[in-house]
Order: sequence, then C-alpha cells, then structure tokens
Amino acid sequence: MSRGLGTGRLGRRALRAFAPVAVMLAVVTLGMAVLATTIPRSVDGFLTEGVRYDVRQATATVRDLRADDFVVFDYGPGTSVDEMDEGSAEVWGNVDDGLAGLRATIPGPLRDATEAADYNVVTEPSRSKPYAKPAAGIRMGYDPRFLSRVTVVEGDAPRTVPDEIPFDAPIDVITTQAIADRLWWKVGETRTLELPDRLEQVITLTGIFEPNDASAPYWEHTSYGLIASVPEEAEYTEALVFANAAGAPAADVSVLNPRSSLWYSVRPDAITASTTEAIARQAREFTTVAQDIGNQTRMPFRTKLPELLDEVAVRNASSQAILATILAGPLGLAVAIEILIARLAVSRLRQSLDLLAARGSSAAQLRVLLALPTLVIGVAATAVGVAIGLLLPGGRLGVGGIAAVAAVAVAPALIVTLLGTASRRSGPSRLPVGRLRIAVEALVAIAAIAALVTITQRGVGSGESVGVDLLAAATPLLLSLLGCVVALRLYPLALGRALAATSRSRAVAPLLGIARALRAGSAGLVPILAVLIGVSVAVFSGVLTTTLSSGLETASRVEVGADIGVADVRLDVATVDEIRGVPGVDSAAAISTENFHYLYPEDQSRVTVTLALVDSADLARVQRDRAYAIPLTDELLTADGGVVPLLVSTSVAESTRGKSSSMLDKYDVRLISPGVYAPIIREAPSWVLADRVHAEALHYATPTTATQVLVRLEPGASVERVRADIQSIAGGGASLTTPADVAQTIIANPAVGGIRGAALLAIAGSVVLSLTALVLTTVIDGRQRRRSLALLAPLGLSGRQGRSAVAWELAPLSLVGLVVGLVLGAVLSLVLLTTVDLRPFTGNAVQPAVVADPLWLLVIVGGFAVILTAVGTLAAWHAVPRNRSTSPTDEGWTS
Repeated sequence: MSRGLGTGRLGRRALRAFAPVAVMLAVVTLGMAVLATTIPRSVDGFLTEGVRYDVRQATATVRDLRADDFVVFDYGPGTSVDEMDEGSAEVWGNVDDGLAGLRATIPGPLRDATEAADYNVVTEPSRSKPYAKPAAGIRMGYDPRFLSRVTVVEGDAPRTVPDEIPFDAPIDVITTQAIADRLWWKVGETRTLELPDRLEQVITLTGIFEPNDASAPYWEHTSYGLIASVPEEAEYTEALVFANAAGAPAADVSVLNPRSSLWYSVRPDAITASTTEAIARQAREFTTVAQDIGNQTRMPFRTKLPELLDEVAVRNASSQAILATILAGPLGLAVAIEILIARLAVSRLRQSLDLLAARGSSAAQLRVLLALPTLVIGVAATAVGVAIGLLLPGGRLGVGGIAAVAAVAVAPALIVTLLGTASRRSGPSRLPVGRLRIAVEALVAIAAIAALVTITQRGVGSGESVGVDLLAAATPLLLSLLGCVVALRLYPLALGRALAATSRSRAVAPLLGIARALRAGSAGLVPILAVLIGVSVAVFSGVLTTTLSSGLETASRVEVGADIGVADVRLDVATVDEIRGVPGVDSAAAISTENFHYLYPEDQSRVTVTLALVDSADLARVQRDRAYAIPLTDELLTADGGVVPLLVSTSVAESTRGKSSSMLDKYDVRLISPGVYAPIIREAPSWVLADRVHAEALHYATPTTATQVLVRLEPGASVERVRADIQSIAGGGASLTTPADVAQTIIANPAVGGIRGAALLAIAGSVVLSLTALVLTTVIDGRQRRRSLALLAPLGLSGRQGRSAVAWELAPLSLVGLVVGLVLGAVLSLVLLTTVDLRPFTGNAVQPAVVADPLWLLVIVGGFAVILTAVGTLAAWHAVPRNRSTSPTDEGWTS
C-alpha cells in the first residue's frame, strides 16, 4: 500500500493528470509567443513602411540635402572617378573627394540614409541670336557624369573644352528634342549668346539626348534640363543645354555667373520608424551652419526632411497610442485564457497535491512540482512561437518585444504556482474585501479621473511634439482598469439585489441560478472581464473605423473642392465653357493663379503669396451646400475707394497677424478676416483670393486664363465618363482629381492602412478571444454545475428548471459585461479620439469629429449578445443532459 502511494508514484500520477492541460497550456503559450514576436515587429514594420512611403511621395528637392550658390568648386584631380565622362576626372575628382569627406562627417543614421553627392554647374540665362519667337534664354550646364545619365540619340556628345569664355571657337552643346523643337534648333546649327559687357559666345548644337530615367531625382534638381520652362504660347522661354564638363573651370571664371549646385539624395528605404527622430535632428544640425566643401569654400544646405519626418513622428505617436488601446484588450483576454487553463490544471492536480502534502511534502517541494514542468512547457512553447514569429515579415523586435517574449515564457509557471498554492491555502477563491483591495481600487479611480481631466482640459495636441504622449497612452489603460473595478463592484451588488427579489418569488430556477452565481465569487469574474474587455475593444475599434472613414471622406472633398478638380492646365474661356457643356456637368468654376506676389502689411515685413482670381458666382454654384465651401460674400465684389478686398488663407492670416490694411505689390488692398483653410488653391498654402472683376485694378496679367477648374456634377452622373470627356478637352497634360483619388492615396500609406487594418482585426480578435474564454469557463465550471443540479433532481428539480437556473446564473454576468463594456468603449472613443491627433490619418488640417455608426454598434453589441446566448445555451444543455438515467456520481444527474 505504501509502495503504491509513494511520493514518486504520486508525482508521476499528478503529471499524467496534468498532461491534457499541459497540451492546452503549450498551445496557448505558443500562440502568445507568436503574438509577442509578431505584434512589435508588425507595428515597427508598417510604421517604417509609412515613413518610407511619405519620404518617397515627397519630391527630391524637398527631401534631399541641397546646397546651391554662386561659388567656385575646388577643381582638380582626385581619387573619385567612377562613371565620370572622358576627360572630366582631372577636373572634378577633387570635388568628388571633398564631398565624400563631408558626407563622412555626417552622423550615422543620416549618413546611412543618404547617397554620395551629385552636383553640377549651371550658368545664368543668356539671350541668344538670331532673334526669333519665342525669344530664348539659354543656360549652359556642366556635369562630369552627364553622359552616364543619358543616351545620345542623334549627333555626338560635346567635345569642346574651352580654356576661357568667350572662346574663339564655337562651344559644343547637347539638349533634348523637346527643347530643340521649342527653340527651332537643329543639330549642326549655331547660336550666338549675348554675354555681359557686349561680349558674345557662339555655341553649336552637336547632338540630341534622351534621359535614361526621366523620373530620376537628378532631373528634379536640374531645372530646365528636359523641357522648356514656360508653356508653348509664351513669347520667352528658358532652356538648359549641356556642354563638356571638362570646360567648367572656364565657365566659373567667366562673365556667365554660374551657379554651383550639389545635393545628397535621401534613400527612403534606409529610414526606419526607430531612426526617424534621430535623422530629423541630425538634418537640422547639418543645415544650421554652412558646410566646408573644399578650398575654404562653405555652402549652407537646406532641406524639408526634418519637417516631413516631424509629421511622420506625430503620426507614429498617434498610431502607438491607438494601438496600445486596441491591443491591450486582446492581450488581456489572452492572459485571462491562460489563467483559466491554469485553473483547470490546478483543479486536476488538487487531489494529487493533497496526497503529496499528506505524505510530508513541503510547500517548497509542491511549488517546484508545479513550477518546473510548467516552466519547461512555457520555455519550449515560447521558443517555437518565437521561431514561427521571426519567419513572418516585419520590422525589428525591439527591447519591448524581447521583454514580452520573456514574460510569455515564465507566465505559465508563475500562474499555475500561484493558483496551486493559493487554492491549497484558502480553499475556494473569493473576492478580497480587505483594506488592500479598497486602497488599490481608490488608487485606480483617482489616477483614471486625474488623467481624464488633464487630457480633456489639454484638448487635441498641437502636433509640435514628436515624442510619444505618455499621458495620452496611459489614459486608456487607466480607464480600462477603472471599468474593471466598476464591473467587479456592480456584479455582486446586482446579484445581491436580484437574489433578494427572487427570494420572494415561488419560481425555483431564478433563485437557484442567482444564488449559484453569487456563491461562485471570483469564479465568475474572468468571464465578466472577458465580455467587458471584448465589448469595449470592439466598440472602440468600430468607432475608430467610422471616425477615420468619415474624416477621410471629408478631407478628400476639402482637398479637391468639388466633384472633379482639373489642374496643371492653362485653359482659355472657350475651353472652360466647353467643359461646362459636357453631359453630366452641373457647373464649373475657373481659377487663375500667379505666383510671387508680395503683401506689405502695415508695419510688418512682406509676405510672399500666390494671387488667385475667381468668378465668385461660378465658385458659389460649384460649392453650394458643401461643407468645404469657401465663404464668398458680396464684400469681394466691391472695391471701396479703389481698395481691392482679398480673402486670405490661414497661413497668410497668421503671417499678417490679422491686419486688414496692406498693399499687394504696389496696390492698396483690404484683407478679409478670418483666414480660410482651402487646399484647393494648389500652387501654395499662402494665397490671397480676389474676384475676377478686380483683375484690371490688380494689373493681373492673364485674368482669362484658367490654371485650375472646379467641376460639380449632376446627381447620378457617371464620374468616370465625365472625367474622360473633360480629359479629352483639357488635354493629356492636365491632371484630373476626384475625392476618391485623394482618399485612395491616403489609404495607400501603409501607416494609415495599418491602423485601419488593426482596428478590424481587433474586432475579430476580441470576438474570438471572448468566445474562447467563455467556453473555457463553461468547461471548467460544467462538472461542478452538473453535480450540484443533479443532487436537486430527486427533490423535484426538472430538467427544464435546471436549464433555466443555468440561464439565470449566466444572465447577470452577460448583462454587466455588455453594459460596462459598451460604456467603457464609448468613453475610450471619446477620450482617445479627441486627444490623439488623427489628422495624419485623414489628410485634413482639422481634427475629425468622432462618429459612431448606430448600425455598426448594433452589430457589435448584437454579435456579443448572440455569443453569450449561445454559450449560455451550451452550458445549460451540458449541465442538464437529456439522458438522466445515470448516477449523480458518474454523470451528475439522476431522476
């Protein structure tokens, strides 16, 4: 007998009883390890792709580190001669070496995100003879690697290398076919450039080239290189022709006044979410002071990269705050599921543990018996999960991910050991009612309320800080904890009141079910929290999705300003009227814009603006009854005393500090306040708008030429058909944009799409995990529930009454979880979506309003109600089977 109940045999018996649950622990731990590995990497991955997407979308002149000035390069031989044209290395090698040395001084993240320097020298335009229409201003360019960027399709590359300019022989040049046609210039023909001091230089067009890659950043930095600088109908044009790069020193010491340009191209694929702030800071530091480029020559660099990355960092901070709220719920449910499985394990091991304790095993030995196998299971399952997670695409794991993986590995051992020793020490678990619990709950309530008040008073962040807002990130967690505290207090209170009410009734099932629920104590808390967290996460994710969708729709309409926006055009009045006549077009408004006008506010520095002319009546018809309409008033039509009224953009209003009296160039104007946010003026955010009737008073050059057209469609008109008709009228060079196009561009950003995808996955994940937790609870409590009800059957409890008792037992749990979860989800939505900056996800300058779709919320709450009903039905039929012929000991029921 003693041999049969030896300690070793009892230990093996305990392990065999533990084996089925060990498999469940291993599966859950493996799944959590995969999540702990993939979630940080996925978040880092889509945030990094979002950064790269934004940097790619920016033009090269915006993102690259660029310097240009009227300085002379330090020409001479050097070691850098890769891909240089024949004869250029002896002139440009030293320039290459100097710029490579400068790049070596740039700090790591920024240096790694840039390429080797590109550069060229371009002269000021010189008028050419013979005179013709259009009159031409020709620039000469010098680039030692030019021939590696192009293909000569006609004639020959330039050969002439002058030692000075003017040179006594013609200088060879090469250009594109488009420029040659524009200038009526054929290969072999000469032109004479008029230089200052009545000097002249003859140049010969020796060849025609085509760029190897017309979309390469080089051509963005090199103006006039591929096409003429002004439209066909203009009477003057500027164009760039390229000479032999070895002749650059002669141009530098001549009267041509050449401008030297150099830039370090930024590589978007080398930027990650984790290096964004460092690169922005280093780019600012690099552009703060002039840099030495050799021969004691210093040039200041400029770039818009820091501002671009600042916007990205703000969006990443918002993404992290939103993801923290979205992921906290499912991860909490996963922990709850692991706790439920640990409870099941402890229940299976309880008899063996009691026997081991009776034979003299110490508490420490029992802890080792519980902890050692579960630790082995946790570590092994975590290792497999990490291996699987690392096979999936994503970014870096990071310190937080490593800590999460370590926690997943040891969690099974800790949970099983704590539950096992607690169950032996105190028996069936009940809610702690001591001072410690009250103190913890009070601390949670105070912290949550303080955070909520602070966030509400502070309002929407200004976007000036690029760091993570710790308070905004912690507030959702504190509110979730407060919701749990409220639920844990409401649940027993509701049960107590319900029990008092049912005790006065003759019905047995309600009294029995509610009494069982109240007696269960903390056993019912895990399913309550599962429902509460699942509902709150689903509600928050649903409101987030509808808010982003609504904000994106509004922002895209504000961006376009109409149903179709036509830009990059120069259309006359007849062509605009032809657009108005397209079938399906309700109305159209022409906008004319001119850059480089200057406002001179009273007692302030001048402000550079774009001047836009519109017909107020036409624009009002296009934008009538639209939320994004520009506020047009009769003020725009009347120039009192010759003072022209102007609407101003928000950026101009800020620059002029609300002043109304000003001059536009040399004409008196009156600025109408407040400033207007209207991105439909495509040329620049700093614009002023006047009615077309004032064109003569403002000496507007081309008031009848439209550079943009806003089109309103008739109800039910086909956007694609009308778009095609307008495209054929405006020409292939015109860009036509609809709100759907703008929305698609924003959604294409991986960072924006990642948040929307995470919200939808959170809804699905919360449903699955809540269902899993509820089913596990049913399995764990089912055996005891069946035995309890079976003991009452001989006293007259029918099967129908037994199933009804189970329903009454689970109904309060479901009701409290649904109500508190719905309230918590609504509070989280109102707090988080009004404090986290959502503008980067919608493309609007205004924070989108929180939008809750009642139908969407009904689907979410209704879905959870269906799940709870299904789980309750399953529990009822499991507790009271149809076949009641077995004994209470074996099956828990007898008739």
